[in-house]
Amino acid sequence: MNMENDPNVTQDPNGIQQHVRSGRKRPSRILFLLGLLTLVLIGGTVVLILQYTKDSSTIPEPAALQAAPPKVWKIGVLVFQDSTLVELGAFQQKMEDLGHKEGGDIEYVIKNAKGDNEISKQHNAEFFADKSFDLVLSLAQSYRGFNFKGKEDQSLVTKTVLSNVSNFEPLGLSGLYSPTMNEGRNFTAVLCGNVDFVGKRMELLKDIVPEAKVVGLLVNPNREDFENVMTLSRQAAAELGVELRIVEVTADEAPQRAKEEFTADTVDGIVWVSVGMKREIRDELATHFVEIGIPYITFSHTNPVVPNYIAAVANDPPGQARQAASMVHKVMNGVAVDDIPIEFAQNLEIHINTAIAKKAGIEIPQSVLIRADIINTKL
Repeated sequence: MNMENDPNVTQDPNGIQQHVRSGRKRPSRILFLLGLLTLVLIGGTVVLILQYTKDSSTIPEPAALQAAPPKVWKIGVLVFQDSTLVELGAFQQKMEDLGHKEGGDIEYVIKNAKGDNEISKQHNAEFFADKSFDLVLSLAQSYRGFNFKGKEDQSLVTKTVLSNVSNFEPLGLSGLYSPTMNEGRNFTAVLCGNVDFVGKRMELLKDIVPEAKVVGLLVNPNREDFENVMTLSRQAAAELGVELRIVEVTADEAPQRAKEEFTADTVDGIVWVSVGMKREIRDELATHFVEIGIPYITFSHTNPVVPNYIAAVANDPPGQARQAASMVHKVMNGVAVDDIPIEFAQNLEIHINTAIAKKAGIEIPQSVLIRADIINTKL
């Protein structure tokens, strides 16, 4: 092979031929090492970032940056009788719907007077003497034991929401109700209208017994709402063209006096206005009047269409409790309780028990049945 003209072949001075590489150069070791070092640095940086993120998540925030635990509202609940527990259940469910739950931001302390006015007064006094309550909820019970801040300052000691209120006289208020009559008094309320709707009950009686001329009315002159009852009853009687047979009694006298004064010869029907009797005594009287054929119109109950009542103008106490829950929700969100207007019960219903009417020998006119919200056909 002739290498004399090969450009890749050189001869040293001694005549020894050597090959010289041309055109293909080896990668630089320096560049290789730099690349390797770069990879190491990047990997280390990633590891450090991940470790820092993990460690920082366990570092407690400064106290100023931590969210404060929610306030737990201690709410005292005054319940008048066992049937009122249905209203309490409606209230608590509505509160949960609004985001307030016992064991969360609410603690309930509940006392049941079991239908006893004296025990109710005692419970009222105990709750208003206890400074630990954030708010008191009163469900369908007597207000005579409520405590005020002082003789001159007739506002309640503890902010209060009242549900199923028939009158305000025990709170030192009288006359016509207005949404702002609670200004500066540290309470708000849902009115049930037991007194205000006496005219509605009398009207319903007249619709059921169009020929009625005399209506029996049992009233207690010792009750604070006595004057309002008398005024509204007389107004309604005059508008309907009926005569009132009014019997003034105390709660203890009421059962016997009612049986003596109200007979089929003396009245054509009876409109019930609370005189302070216990529920079971009222039910007993209702049974008596059904047996002698006298229509008996009552006011609201948790379940107005119960045996012995022919009809009721009802105002849905559980619905009132739900209204009260909306008021409490506002208070818990910073609204002053006496800035919340007083409300009337939103739902006013006519309840008819046709089975009891039939037992009493009374036929409910079709015009009344059409207007009824609930019709009970069973004894």
